[in-house]
Amino acid sequence: MIDIFTLFSRTKVIKISIFFALVILIPLTSSAQLRSSYWTKYKNEIFFGASASTYLGDLGGGIESGKHSLADLNMAATKFAFSAGFRTKLTEMVTFRMDLAYGQCSGADSLTENLGRKSRNLSFKTTYYTFSPLIEVYVIPESYGRGASPISAYISTGLRFMYFNPQAEYQGTWYNLQPLGTEGQLVNSGSTSYSQFTVGLPFIAGFKFALPSKGGKSGAWSLGVEASATWLMTDYFDDVSTTYADPEAIKQISGEIGAILADRRANGGQSAGGIRGNPQYNDWYGLLTVMVSKQLYTKSRRRKSPNRGSYF
Repeated sequence: MIDIFTLFSRTKVIKISIFFALVILIPLTSSAQLRSSYWTKYKNEIFFGASASTYLGDLGGGIESGKHSLADLNMAATKFAFSAGFRTKLTEMVTFRMDLAYGQCSGADSLTENLGRKSRNLSFKTTYYTFSPLIEVYVIPESYGRGASPISAYISTGLRFMYFNPQAEYQGTWYNLQPLGTEGQLVNSGSTSYSQFTVGLPFIAGFKFALPSKGGKSGAWSLGVEASATWLMTDYFDDVSTTYADPEAIKQISGEIGAILADRRANGGQSAGGIRGNPQYNDWYGLLTVMVSKQLYTKSRRRKSPNRGSYF
């Protein structure tokens, strides 16, 4: 016969266990659901960035000739860039981003130990402006709520629409290179030089650290670091791509300064047909960016939604 007392005791233990399980699980489930919906209330943000800007192309480089890799970077030629933009979350893991940037890149054969490039003796500075619509995919998503991790990480790509203006210095004066047709682009009647508008394909990886804020004020701030490498659909970011043109023909079109900036070989070459650049590889530029971001809140949600930073 079944022991009634034992059955009652077991039933009581089961009931107590179920009760405590519900006490624990219901708040956890509710908290998880609440956190998963937070991203819709924190979906928009603005950001500002300051970057170190580097270049990889025909000028400068490492000891070996044209490896087209990180070995060709000349850190001494590093310039700067500044950016500002807007993010909006499409899902908890995917964000659409737009940004505007202004920056410079430079390169010089004087910075390489490769004798062939060094004797070529070319240099440039390019000022550029970009507009970039991008998609970010979070591999470590932004999280919300008490005890949530402040760290998130993402990868990103899209398009960079760019205007660029390469220049070279001669006797203390900077000259725009594209109008000079330094590789003979203007020699033939009716011909034009390369376009100063191009499109780039960026490859980006970054992370963000959300900063706590006190008192439930206007919004959460975050700091981030982002590295990007952008392949450009042009080989004239540095005004160098193919071969030397006839210096006399350039002089007739662009004057003495055009002929000088087209061929600055240390050995005084000044002849057509020699290798000036390598058209098989387009140019790249890279950015290492420190970003400051601020989430935006709509007036209707600000009273209902707790500040993200107050949960850390």
